[in-house]
Amino acid sequence: SVNDREIAFRIMHADPWFIETAGFRISDGRNFDEGSEADKGKRVIINQEAARAIGWDQPVGKKLTCSGNGWVIKQPNPEIIGVIEDFPFDKWNEPVRPLILVWNEGPFQWVSVKYDPRNEKDVIEAVSKVWQNWEPDLPFEYKRIGQMQAESLQTEARLREVLLWLTVVAIFLAILGQFGMSGYEARRRRKEMAIRKVSGAGEWLLMGLIYKGFSRWVLLAAMIALPVAEIFGRRWLGSFPYRTEVGAEPIIFSVGIAWFVCLLTVSYHGWIAVTADPAEVLRRE
Repeated sequence: SVNDREIAFRIMHADPWFIETAGFRISDGRNFDEGSEADKGKRVIINQEAARAIGWDQPVGKKLTCSGNGWVIKQPNPEIIGVIEDFPFDKWNEPVRPLILVWNEGPFQWVSVKYDPRNEKDVIEAVSKVWQNWEPDLPFEYKRIGQMQAESLQTEARLREVLLWLTVVAIFLAILGQFGMSGYEARRRRKEMAIRKVSGAGEWLLMGLIYKGFSRWVLLAAMIALPVAEIFGRRWLGSFPYRTEVGAEPIIFSVGIAWFVCLLTVSYHGWIAVTADPAEVLRRE
């Protein structure tokens, strides 16, 4: 509690080597001193979110009032000796909560190990032997940071897979529809193309007319779809505390791909229509 206000903190075991091993940075104050007995369970390091929750601009040197964690924090009024930059320690789609780092010598549930990925197998074997010496009654289990991050985003991974397959099906159906429409449009405009060709129009000029007609529909579809995608996309990204900003590049790229697929689809029937013999077309028509 601070100033008679109850604040829920997440408490994490650490030692003087944890912050450096994990690659975190201390924004204010200092790390635990391995030569100081007073730092063990009696002094703490908090994250920036904890400082904001407390409302202290300069928390280093001040004390907290802790209750219910005597087995973790041995001092009822631990002194804050440092402030660490915020980092996600829960799920990546959840905001960072107030955190207290406390140095205790045990018991441990997790041990952080930084290693060269090229020596992963040897490192795991060595750590397993050390673990068995420390905790012979507990099985040795390990997880990579990337694996833990992936597990915290399983829902998003499944959503991505579903959306991917829905996108493939939607594109396939759109191609079939455009292919059929291009065939209908080519048959409907055969006489017009024949007359234009007799009048001196080139084949690529006639293809341009066909492309122009279908490009209008692509533009209209983009004008309808993009605002809807923008609204739902920003709403979905808004549920993540750490998110990227969607710029103009993905929008331009998606419209360009849709336009290219459209032109590629209508080219087959369009080319047959513009390369047909005008005399034969006019005689049939």
